[in-house]
Amino acid sequence: MSGPVRTPLAGVELTAPTPLAAEGVLTAGALELVADLVRRYGDRVEALLIRRRDLQARLDRGERPGFAPATRSVREGRWAAAPA
Repeated sequence: MSGPVRTPLAGVELTAPTPLAAEGVLTAGALELVADLVRRYGDRVEALLIRRRDLQARLDRGERPGFAPATRSVREGRWAAAPA
């Protein structure tokens, strides 16, 4: 294993040693892409993870998922599929 990627970027920190085989993958361009994605979507990802943890906590307490009220007419309406 080697050390960190040799082309550090502002705001990017690799916290584990980089295997030699990964040096061709963790290029400056790839790291720039990941950094850009984190800058653009990091807040949204964090918000979704919080929502996911909250939902899991409710499920762990016994709450069960339900159907969206907006789709009630579809579920309760008359409909049929063509025979196989």
